[in-house]
Amino acid sequence: MDDTDMKIAGYGRITKEHIGRRLAAARIALGKTQEEMSEAAGLDVGVYGHRERGRTSLSPAEAWSLFESLGVSPTFLLFGDPTALGMMWPRIRAALSVLPSPESEARPRRGRPPKKLSRA
Repeated sequence: MDDTDMKIAGYGRITKEHIGRRLAAARIALGKTQEEMSEAAGLDVGVYGHRERGRTSLSPAEAWSLFESLGVSPTFLLFGDPTALGMMWPRIRAALSVLPSPESEARPRRGRPPKKLSRA
């Protein structure tokens, strides 16, 4: 493993967007659909989709179920450590390389626009 592998995996980034991206990459590497993964993990497909897109955070019970269903290390899924994947890393690395990076997806802010300061 080199620095490029660590960067591709989002090593050390523990935002829900990064975790969701790694979740999607592991699913793609296994050749599973969101429906198949959600069923294997015992989650509603809509809930699973939200987790994969980084819209909502994983609960500890969901995370454990996904570790078991995906067969990936918690260290990879939560912290992006590719050294914990062994033989599965090349397939997940290929999937990560085609998924957009959370940094490249600028989401619009929710809520009201910031107030303009008036000159007094």
